[in-house]
Amino acid sequence: MSDDLFTDQHDYLRVHFAEQNLYANYHYFWLRHHCPCCIHPTTKEHMLCPAQVSLEIKPQRIAATDAGLHLTWPDGHQSTFAIDWLYEHRYSRDEDLTQIAAQDLNRIEVQYEDCADELVSACHYYLRERGAILVRACPLDAEQLIARFTTRDFIIRGTHFGEIEDLKTDNTTNQNTDQLGYTNSAVDLHTDQPYIENPPRFQLLQCVEKADTGGESLIADARQAAYYLRDLDYHAFEVLSETPIVFHRQQQNFESKVTYPILSFNSGKFAQIRSSYFTYAPQHMAFDKMEQWYRAYQKFTRIVVESAHQFKFLLEPGDFVLYDNFTVLHGRTSFTGPRWMKGIYFDLAIE
Repeated sequence: MSDDLFTDQHDYLRVHFAEQNLYANYHYFWLRHHCPCCIHPTTKEHMLCPAQVSLEIKPQRIAATDAGLHLTWPDGHQSTFAIDWLYEHRYSRDEDLTQIAAQDLNRIEVQYEDCADELVSACHYYLRERGAILVRACPLDAEQLIARFTTRDFIIRGTHFGEIEDLKTDNTTNQNTDQLGYTNSAVDLHTDQPYIENPPRFQLLQCVEKADTGGESLIADARQAAYYLRDLDYHAFEVLSETPIVFHRQQQNFESKVTYPILSFNSGKFAQIRSSYFTYAPQHMAFDKMEQWYRAYQKFTRIVVESAHQFKFLLEPGDFVLYDNFTVLHGRTSFTGPRWMKGIYFDLAIE
């Protein structure tokens, strides 16, 4: 039996039911409580009280066998669950979760020559429908792109970095370069400038020079991930959408601090994500709320890094990616050698 049958989600187990094109999630404490062998041999009643099971319990090993899923617990106890039994006893038929295919780069990738005459219109469409567009082999430089975009509803948004940001390790053209983006370190998924009152709506990143090794770009659909979290764990969803978080950024010539929840909604519709792990200030909240927030944040983070919500690609010179900073997270892998990206922020003249 294939190990593709299950996914260890750290604090719960996801079981994939290929025939039904569904998956279901099971807490490890629930699985330990319902171990098939922990019943009385005659009465078939449970011998294990739920109060005896740690809510933090996790198996030391999980394996797919012909008999089903075999779990080995920290004390050496072993449980085997038949797949049919797990399907029959999934928590709620109303919460069946359809498998989401891994993101296909074709959903956002276009060749410049195929949309040269309607470049800005194509960008409008992809931003509205998919949150991002990846344009390959664009012959226009940053100044030319600004000229094209600012004639069609886009407004260039100057920030404390300037109007055009040179993202490279030896930057000498921009101020406030004391941040991860100007190093060769990996930068995990985040949104830009959540620490100001009105972050820029869109960012365009164009490759001038690619790295010798590494430097792949990452973007993730935060809107899709947020709705997925709502279906998976409504309490965690509420925590991230209702708990105000302090974002703080202090640089050589700049400082700003604001307070907002990670996820914001307007009349029930997803409006914005603010997320930047390197600008979270020390938070002040009730003791019991602190752990809830950390658990919710970690669960959401595990969702956004899944292949179903994330694109990974390498920008070649001339290529650019344009994404919605309110609905899409972005990042990059670490790299060696020179890597030079031009960054431009835009807002829309008419939302």
